[in-house]
Amino acid sequence: MDDALLFARDAKAASPDELLIAHQALSDLDIRLVHELAYPLACAPDEMEAFQIALRDDLSIDQALLSAQRLSPLDRANFLARVASRQPAPGELLIELILAQAAIDTNEVYTALKAIRQSAELPPPSLVSVSDGVSLVCDLQMAAALRGYRTVWDAIPAVLDCTIHILSAKASDAWSRLDLLLDKYEATIDGPRREAAGFIEQVCLLLREQPNHRALHERLTDSVHLWTSLCRPLLARQLTLGSETDLDTPLGMIRALLEELAQTGASKAALAISDATREIFAAVPTTMDQLSADARLLSRLSMAAQVEELSAAIESAQTNSSEIIAALESSGFGEQSAGPAKALWTAFTNAAKIADTAARELAWKETHQLTLRLSNAPGAGKAVIALISGLITYGEANGAPPQLLKEMRNSLQFMRSFVGAKHPKGGRQPLAAPAPPSSRRPKLVESLIGRLRRLTSERTPGPRGSLKRRLLRSLAFGTAGLVAIMLGGAAINLSIRWLGGSSSDLAAPATTATADAPPLAPQAMPPVGTGQHLELQAVRYCHFQKERLRLIKQWVKTPEQARHLNLLVVDYNARCSDFFYRDADLKQVQAEIDANAHRLELEAKQIIAGWQ
Repeated sequence: MDDALLFARDAKAASPDELLIAHQALSDLDIRLVHELAYPLACAPDEMEAFQIALRDDLSIDQALLSAQRLSPLDRANFLARVASRQPAPGELLIELILAQAAIDTNEVYTALKAIRQSAELPPPSLVSVSDGVSLVCDLQMAAALRGYRTVWDAIPAVLDCTIHILSAKASDAWSRLDLLLDKYEATIDGPRREAAGFIEQVCLLLREQPNHRALHERLTDSVHLWTSLCRPLLARQLTLGSETDLDTPLGMIRALLEELAQTGASKAALAISDATREIFAAVPTTMDQLSADARLLSRLSMAAQVEELSAAIESAQTNSSEIIAALESSGFGEQSAGPAKALWTAFTNAAKIADTAARELAWKETHQLTLRLSNAPGAGKAVIALISGLITYGEANGAPPQLLKEMRNSLQFMRSFVGAKHPKGGRQPLAAPAPPSSRRPKLVESLIGRLRRLTSERTPGPRGSLKRRLLRSLAFGTAGLVAIMLGGAAINLSIRWLGGSSSDLAAPATTATADAPPLAPQAMPPVGTGQHLELQAVRYCHFQKERLRLIKQWVKTPEQARHLNLLVVDYNARCSDFFYRDADLKQVQAEIDANAHRLELEAKQIIAGWQ
C-alpha cells in the first residue's frame, strides 16, 4: 500500500493531502471496509475502464440502465447511485437501485472481500462487519440518489412512482430497501411539510372568523395541495403496509373547523371548505369509524346548505316579487325556467330531495306558501298559475305529500278560474290575507336549522370493533369512494400497470368469456402529476378506471384484497386526481361508460380474480 501511495504521488493522481487522507483511510481496516464496498469489487481489472467511462456526465439515463445490467448487485447499486447523484433520477432508476440493493447477497460479498484481503496480505473482515457495512453503503447510496434533485419538489414524481411500483411487488427485501429511501425522503421534506401544515392551521383559524372568505378557501386549497403532494409517497407506504409514520396530519384541525361551522349554521361555507380540502381527505388513511362520522357530518352540512339556499330564494322572491312574477310568466317553473325563477326552481328541487322526511315536507309547504303570498301582488295570476303548475308536475313525478298535492290542485283550479275575472269594485279578490311584515326567518329555516344544530352537536362515537389497525387503514382507504362523495371527493383511482391481486370468491364469474363484447376504445395512462391537460384517451383511462374501481370496491372482502386496492387507489390518485379536460371529451367518455357497463364489470371481476 505504501508503494501504491508513492506511485500515485509520482503520477500526480491527486493532491498530496488527498492522497494522504486516502492512505490513512485504507490503513484503518474498519474505515477501509466502507471504501471497499463502494468499489466495483466484481469488476475485473480490464473492466474498470469501461466502468469509469460509463459514469461520464453526459451519460443518458437509458444508457446508464443498460450499462448497469451486466454488473453484480452491489456494483450495480453503487453505479446507479452515482448516476442519480449527478442528475435528477426518474422513478425507473430508483426502482432499479432498490432492486439491486435487495439482490445483494452478503455472503457473496464477504467471500469476494476475503479473497481480495488475502491477496493484499490483510486480515479478512468478519461476516457481521460486512453485513453492517453493506447496510451503511446502501444508506449512503439512497442519500446520494436524493441529492441529485435540484429541489424536493423535483423528487416527488420519481419517489412516488418508485414507491407504488415496489409496494406492488411481494418482496420483503425490496420493501425494506424502499423504507430506507422513504426514511431519507421524509427527512428531506420535513421542513416544507411542517411549513405547509402551519399554513393549513393558520388558514383554519382565519376561516373560523371569516368562513365565506373566497381568498382563504383558495389559500387552504393551495396549502392542502402542498402538504398532500409532499407526503404522497409516505402515505402510500402507510396505506399499504400499515406502517407507523409521524406525519402530524392536519385532518384533525380541518374536521374541527367543519364541525364548528356546521354547529353555527355556516353550512354552505363548510361545504365549500370540504371541497377545498378533498385532496387530503382522499389521501390520508383513516378509520371506518371516522369515515362514518365524516359521512354523517357531510349529510348534515348538505341538508343545511340546501335549506339555506331555498330560504334565500324564497326571501328573494318575496322581496323582488315583480322580478319573479315576470320570470315565471315568461319561462314557467321547471327545468326551462330562467332568471330568478330558475334560481327558485334549483333551490326547491335540491331541498325536495333531502333524505329527512320532515325537512322535505317543510320545503314543499314553504314553497306552496310562496304561491299564496305572490297571489297578493297585482297582476300575479299567470305567474302563480305557472308556479303551482310546476310544483304539481314535479310533485306527481317525485312523490310530493298527497295532501299537499291536493291543496295545490285546488289552488291551481281556483287561480285558473279567477284569472281574468274582475272584482265587483274593479279590484282582485285575494287568495289569502297578506302576510304581516316580519324580520324573522321563514318557518322552514327556523325549524330545520334548529334540527340541524341538534344533529351536528352530537359527539362522534369513539373507536369500535376489533379489527387491527393495519386492516382498518386498508379498508378505510379502500372505501375512498365514500371519502370522495362525503368531502368534495377526489377521483377514485385505478392503474392498468398493476391490475393484479387475490380472490377465490370471484374467480368463477371473472372467467366469463368476453369474446362477444366489443373492445373498449383506446385508453392512455397519464403520467404521474397534477394540473395536466389530458387528451381524450387519457380522460377515458381516468374515468373507465374510476368505474372499474367503484365496482371492485363492492367485492373487497379480505385484508389482502384491501392492500391491492389501496395500491391501485394510490397510483390512480397520483395520475388522475387533478387534471384539465375538454367538455366534449368528458361527455363522450360518460356516454361510453354507460354503453360499456357490462364490459367494465367483467374487467373489474377479472382484476380481482387475477390477484394472487
